Amino acid sequence: MKKILTYLLAVLLLLAIFTFTALATDNGEDDRIEAIDAAIVNDGPAEDAEATVTTYAEPEPETISEPEPVTPGEPLTWAYLATIAGAAAATLLIVQFLKVPLDSFCHIPTRLFVYIVCLILMLLGTAFTIGLTVNNALLTAVNAFVAALTAYGGYEITFKKMDAKKA
Repeated sequence: MKKILTYLLAVLLLLAIFTFTALATDNGEDDRIEAIDAAIVNDGPAEDAEATVTTYAEPEPETISEPEPVTPGEPLTWAYLATIAGAAAATLLIVQFLKVPLDSFCHIPTRLFVYIVCLILMLLGTAFTIGLTVNNALLTAVNAFVAALTAYGGYEITFKKMDAKKA
């Protein structure tokens, strides 16, 4: 099982690296070339006094709106679940409630289950706050690892110490 998880992690990291570098190097060259080609086609012969000139305007950069700030007394919101702390806290609670019933009919490794729950929460939180794009989804998948590790640590600090005192 460890080999499968290691392989899956390596594939996800390689996919993220290749995707990020491909997206980072795309600077809209294709759109500019098409605009230049259209301008050349629209220009008439040299004798034509009323040749059409096509200009190309730079596209507006994609703006990402910031999620609304979270106040301390507020219950869980999508903006809070999109953060690492919010996803880790919600994941810890959800996994503690679902772990025993889930183990009764099928055995899924707890760490894998924690990552899946964390990833789903963060993807939903991102989708409902700033929108889900390929960039956001890949970054969310990487951040879900950090949130899952945080949830593991939260379990070790809270619940495992209580289990050790009972024994």
